[in-house]
Amino acid sequence: MLHAVVYAKDPLGLATFYGAVLGEDLDADPGGRFATVAPKDGDYELHLVAVADDLVDQILIASPPVPRTETPIKLVLDVGDLDAARGRVGIAGGTLAPQAEAWTWR
Repeated sequence: MLHAVVYAKDPLGLATFYGAVLGEDLDADPGGRFATVAPKDGDYELHLVAVADDLVDQILIASPPVPRTETPIKLVLDVGDLDAARGRVGIAGGTLAPQAEAWTWR
């Protein structure tokens, strides 16, 4: 099983988004500091962890969010139906780059 850990200002909010887009199960601690999104087939788990309290105010997130293309690490998750997952992004409150700018895989 593969695991990815993402630190976030709002782990529950981000896990809710990823769970909706990926169509996966969501499990979170009652305090909202840790959440896990996992597919039913058990191939991977995405763990969302709260950023340390003393760092939260140093992280600026625009509203609406702006893609951070300069970030050196990109999280890539396999989905069974890419078109269906892309369709759920807007419903979950996200946006997509124009199709002309979308990454392609060989």
